[in-house]
Amino acid sequence: MTAEQALEFLEFLRANYHRLASQVDVQLMPPDLLDEHIKRKSPARPLMAATWFARQGYFIATWSLWEYYSLGFCEGLGNKVQKGRNESHVRWVARALAQNNIPFQRKDWFSSASALRNLIAHYSCSLAQPRARRLMETAKAAFPKLDRFADNYAIIEGDYVNELAFEVEQFVRDTSGK
Repeated sequence: MTAEQALEFLEFLRANYHRLASQVDVQLMPPDLLDEHIKRKSPARPLMAATWFARQGYFIATWSLWEYYSLGFCEGLGNKVQKGRNESHVRWVARALAQNNIPFQRKDWFSSASALRNLIAHYSCSLAQPRARRLMETAKAAFPKLDRFADNYAIIEGDYVNELAFEVEQFVRDTSGK
């Protein structure tokens, strides 16, 4: 995947997320739609759930785009680095870039953000398991306001998905010179 393709796909993901979120997220929906929900006395729970799922989906899709782009980029570098058996993708990318004298300024942020990715992908944001709670604590380095609902699920804020998209875009631009 080229940098141009990655940036284009990132824009597609953003546009798709905003189209969906504008229909269910009270923070992003047009005022007339919000007024209609208020007038109809629409229950809040389905809108909140749809928003929460949309944010999770966007986060995972954006993270997957970053993994795919960074994998191809690192595999194309002159000095090859073998990925360790249980090594995280972020750690491997950091080692591959370092081996080729390419800075990875936001390595610590990506490392912490990967914990939120894992919390979503492996636990559906449920904090019932000890490992899930450790992932949430690790993710707080990237997302300091990360919190939980009363029913013990992580709250995925819109700011988190926007920050991830920004960081992925910066990574692509930094590694490609775009």
